[in-house]
Amino acid sequence: MGFQGLAGFGGGPTGLSQAGGRTLVETVRTFSYTGSEQNYTVPVNYANDGVQSIQLYVWGAGGGTSGGFPGGAGAYSGHAGCGGFAEGLLQLTAGTSCKIIVGQGGNAGHSGSIRFGGGGGSTADDGSGGGLSGLFETSYTHGNSIIIAAGGGGSGGNGSPGKNYYGGCGGGTSGEGGISQSCGSSGGGGTQVGGGSGGGAALQGGGSNNSYVRGGAGGGGYYGGGCVNGHSGCGHPGGGGGSGYLHSTKITSGSFTTLTYTRSAGAVPESSNSYYVSGVGDGKGVASTGGVTGGNGLLVIVENIYA
Repeated sequence: MGFQGLAGFGGGPTGLSQAGGRTLVETVRTFSYTGSEQNYTVPVNYANDGVQSIQLYVWGAGGGTSGGFPGGAGAYSGHAGCGGFAEGLLQLTAGTSCKIIVGQGGNAGHSGSIRFGGGGGSTADDGSGGGLSGLFETSYTHGNSIIIAAGGGGSGGNGSPGKNYYGGCGGGTSGEGGISQSCGSSGGGGTQVGGGSGGGAALQGGGSNNSYVRGGAGGGGYYGGGCVNGHSGCGHPGGGGGSGYLHSTKITSGSFTTLTYTRSAGAVPESSNSYYVSGVGDGKGVASTGGVTGGNGLLVIVENIYA
């Protein structure tokens, strides 16, 4: 876990106001990617009284790019999918134990492993999907999901010069998918009820490619994005973005922000937010040589609680 204190500063919490002899204290808790589950406990003195609040800001991880022609330069283009963004007020009772997941950015092909937070793995010369970021009540399971920002799909490739292979961005209720490519369409985006076309189980990762499927892998999410097969002699499509999630009662004033594959290079949802960290959630463009790892996710908790 990162620093605790005012945003942008180290040190302890700062008193903001007083009411009835009590001091309302703001504490910022920043959770960055570590590759393992992190813990958060709702403060024991928290009460949902309309004045105190626990605000969440969550960014999913970006997808990775294709590695280009094996041993050579990438002669084609197309962004990997950027991560999605979710925010809202947490409505859990004081003392509740939670698990936090911060997604790992997708990488270039040939790793074969699922990325932390469920981004699909890539075993061809294509990009892995980015992992989800989110908060879960008690344990990291689908049924305990409270808030999720989805990961972006990896870009495809391994095709001819001048062709485009896009990964879908992490979404809100649905991830971005079915993007027209130079060869076919990308994997489908995850939804609230199932994975995108080509696979994507609940919290178990976007669709991964293997010896039979060649394409950018899907992003992690409430349900992961899909991965579809490449086209012989043409190339491999990108993966779909995962879906986000907001619990209907345990998150209030919740919302998503998403972007699409047509965004400008480096664009990420809510990058102007004061708690955003440069590079987080970025689904990179294809590099001139080799692949590029997508930006990891981020989760920030802002507590305003009476001391």
